[in-house]
Amino acid sequence: KMILMLSGLFRNMMKKDAVVTNREELAYLDSYMQLFALRLGERMRFSFDIQEEVYRYATVKHILQPVVENALVHGVSDNRTSDDPCTIRITARKEESDILFTISDDGCGIPRQKLEQIRERLKSGELFGESIGIYNVNNRLRIVYGCGYQLQIDSKEEEGTLVRVRIKAMKKRELESYVQTIDR
Repeated sequence: KMILMLSGLFRNMMKKDAVVTNREELAYLDSYMQLFALRLGERMRFSFDIQEEVYRYATVKHILQPVVENALVHGVSDNRTSDDPCTIRITARKEESDILFTISDDGCGIPRQKLEQIRERLKSGELFGESIGIYNVNNRLRIVYGCGYQLQIDSKEEEGTLVRVRIKAMKKRELESYVQTIDR
């Protein structure tokens, strides 16, 4: 089962599309989460709460996976058990002319000082080794959607982390055309 899931994830990664529908992005994320659920067993649970309208729009491919990976790697601590699993929630809502994705976990959280460092580095666009995934996501958001679009991270140690990913609500063709003009 894991091999089949991995092959599906690899096929998705190999597709050259830079823009995908939110339905495709969330289906990829669901497969990714199911793979980790097999690996982590009862120590982790996950849920999706997606407003139906969100599926009508598109996003840049793999914009959510690195954020979810951070929740899995850093949020699900080794001391979690089937009696006390870590829960990861992915939500998406249309808010005016934007789509807001949230990825939250009730894991170990980020110490206050480290959270401030991460926020400063995201704000400045600075590259930093241990969080290359969220750095790339943040920069892709800013390049594609503009400076007003960047990751927002809230966290409390021993309580969990919440990451907001805001994108412009654009249909697939509109976003593809928009992205092509950015590249020139």
